[in-house]
Amino acid sequence: MGQRYRVDTENIMHETIDGEVVIVNLETGTYYAFDGAGEFIWDRISGAGASLEQIIDAACAHYRGLPQDISAGVTRFFNALQKEQMLVAADDEADTAPATESTAADLASGAAFELPRLNIYTDMEALLLADPIHEVESDGWPNLK
Repeated sequence: MGQRYRVDTENIMHETIDGEVVIVNLETGTYYAFDGAGEFIWDRISGAGASLEQIIDAACAHYRGLPQDISAGVTRFFNALQKEQMLVAADDEADTAPATESTAADLASGAAFELPRLNIYTDMEALLLADPIHEVESDGWPNLK
């Protein structure tokens, strides 16, 4: 098994809303969305992380398609995530199981593999950098005591 990677939670904020993953790079103000198998791949990286090989194996089990096409598509998408500095090496001392432990029956959707695509949006960079996103407790923000 190769190097495992996880989301860079120091600089990347992500949320799944109505089945669509929205990601913001807090350092650059760039935000992202996925098409095709992008969400499936992201689900395997978020959490404890996964190696590229684990993701390819899971995608081949989940989708219909030629293994070499799935492997090439997943690898291209994974490289795009790395280029955008969204991933960091996962701590090898952490649990070595993938974040989403699934059986072959759970994975097999029978859906045709659609090439994953990383959509990059820079139109709100200035706004996001001027008014950074921050986590808010249930009491709201600012919470004056």
